[in-house]
Amino acid sequence: TGLFLGVVYPSLYAILSRWLAQQEKARLASFVFSGATVGALLGLSLSSFIVEYYGWRFVFYFTGLIGLIWSFFWYHQSADSPDKHHNITNEELNYIIINQPINLQNKYNNQSIPWRSFIKSRAFWALVFAHFANNWGFYTWLSWSPSYFSQVYNIDLKQSAMLATFPYIVMFIGVLFAGWLSDKLVQQGINLTRVRKIIQSISFIGASIGLLLLCKETKSYYYPTFCFSIHYGAIAFSQVGYGINHLDLSPKYASILLGISNTAGTIPGVIAVTFAGFILDWSGGNWSLICLTSIFWYLFGLIIFLIFGSAEILIVD
Repeated sequence: TGLFLGVVYPSLYAILSRWLAQQEKARLASFVFSGATVGALLGLSLSSFIVEYYGWRFVFYFTGLIGLIWSFFWYHQSADSPDKHHNITNEELNYIIINQPINLQNKYNNQSIPWRSFIKSRAFWALVFAHFANNWGFYTWLSWSPSYFSQVYNIDLKQSAMLATFPYIVMFIGVLFAGWLSDKLVQQGINLTRVRKIIQSISFIGASIGLLLLCKETKSYYYPTFCFSIHYGAIAFSQVGYGINHLDLSPKYASILLGISNTAGTIPGVIAVTFAGFILDWSGGNWSLICLTSIFWYLFGLIIFLIFGSAEILIVD
């Protein structure tokens, strides 16, 4: 499953690079990205009930069936670019083409990929590092939050799944608001690089505040739910911070840049989760250390992105 799902986001960025008008980039991209949050929200909500009443196998049956149904509609309704879509109007097509940052029509011609420009770009590596830092905290708590509620508040899997829905609702709202805010700042004449850094600062600082508050344990499990809501709501802003910076740096090769940064971003899925388990065993279940480790990576990633990050196009054909 992971092997095939690994191509989803690079493919998505290849399509977004051709479909998004420059002045609506953040809003439309955030709307697309919010689908992942909705999927996670529904998955968390439904999976625990499916397991309880039908068994764990039906979770895979259900998600597999949903994937097949979606694939059917995607195959018949999608198109690589606006000019190839069978239902688009001339007005819509002209609007998208006129408002593209550069000419993308020859994207898939036999052109050599400018690897050297990417490797030499400090802005690109700042993006990669921000992706790594973001996923360190995200994957850590995605994997360990059920154990946190179970160990600290003695909450079972079903209750934990229900509590986990609230942060994802906030995350859904957060990513849509971040997209609106980003485009609003651009429309007010603020430099695009500055806008990306403002949005990313809100994300990593807000997420750090949420985890810092989580270090204080209380008797009520509503408090950590509130803290996780702050954390995930802030993390959502990253989707229009470093998350669409690939489309800024190189619209034509955004899918390739995303493939590289997403590879780096998956590393914490192994390292961070394992490291958190080691810290918990070593410290006797000190969850504050897990919070502080995630905060370290958020702030370190933010510093690198603020210093070296940019939204200036690297390659112009």
